[in-house]
Amino acid sequence: MVALCKEWGAVPPYNLELVTLKPNPTPANRDLITAYISRQCAIGNPELRAWLTQRRDAYIGMSAGTWDTSLITYAVARDAACWQLARPEPQVCELLAGIEACHADLRSNLSPVKAGMI
Repeated sequence: MVALCKEWGAVPPYNLELVTLKPNPTPANRDLITAYISRQCAIGNPELRAWLTQRRDAYIGMSAGTWDTSLITYAVARDAACWQLARPEPQVCELLAGIEACHADLRSNLSPVKAGMI
């Protein structure tokens, strides 16, 4: 069983330290982490949105505009996800990939054709 440290939509502290190392995620990991945080904002979470906006501005300032905006977006989402799940980046990616794989399996196993409905 996987124990999550924080609840869905939890807002990290504003004084969470920035990661100064420029991120280099794989496209799959970038999609996993940004989608995970985006889903939390889609349900209307103004506190998390405000944190993400402040964090983005902090990364822009720290990187002096030298990081691509997609890397800044990833870094912000990564920081939130790592804090929420209380895991380092590689473990967060592994966990989210496993969840997505299970979700895909459930969708395919529950299709009307496989369930004998069609």
